[in-house]
Amino acid sequence: MSDACDTSTTGYYKGITFLFVDEWDEVLGDDSNIYDVYVAPGIDETYLKNPEGWRRVTEVKRFVTRMPVKDVRFDSTRRRTIESSLLDRIIVDFNLHPG
Repeated sequence: MSDACDTSTTGYYKGITFLFVDEWDEVLGDDSNIYDVYVAPGIDETYLKNPEGWRRVTEVKRFVTRMPVKDVRFDSTRRRTIESSLLDRIIVDFNLHPG
């Protein structure tokens, strides 16, 4: 068993909570370079600010798609924003709705 962990980022956009998970690859000894993209129904932006909110996100998450990490554009800190055009594309391609 490894001490490494997955890298996860959440974002709230147009009433939808997104979760991007880059799982640890034991063979590579590094992140997998692929994001599993989930939505978390019923979780809103204020809920994410609560320390317990993260646990709830992982309990209700629903898988949407996979995409290369290189295709996801963040701000320079990788903590504040995700490029909205990508989120818009996911919303349209997978017919997602708030809630």
